[in-house]
Amino acid sequence: MAIINTNNRYTLRYKGTGFVAPMCLAAALIQFHAKNTYGITLGLEEMREVLVETGINRVTPHQTRVTSDVEAAIKWIDENYGKILKKEAPSIDSVEL
Repeated sequence: MAIINTNNRYTLRYKGTGFVAPMCLAAALIQFHAKNTYGITLGLEEMREVLVETGINRVTPHQTRVTSDVEAAIKWIDENYGKILKKEAPSIDSVEL
């Protein structure tokens, strides 16, 4: 749950499900792409590697936290696993959401 300050803006002190939900959704989208495009299921170590390699560091005066970049993660999977499996992924621009 984000804590709201007196200026009605979210502070960077997140906790609970409000903090974890975006990371879980990112992991699910990344896993969905890997499974549907390459027929693979990423294990814990592979998922961690993708998230670490493509995460965005948010640095503030109070803390540093990492957020997910799903588009960068999908491109990373295509560049790394696509070469290994010798499969071509569809262009991310051609995918309809």
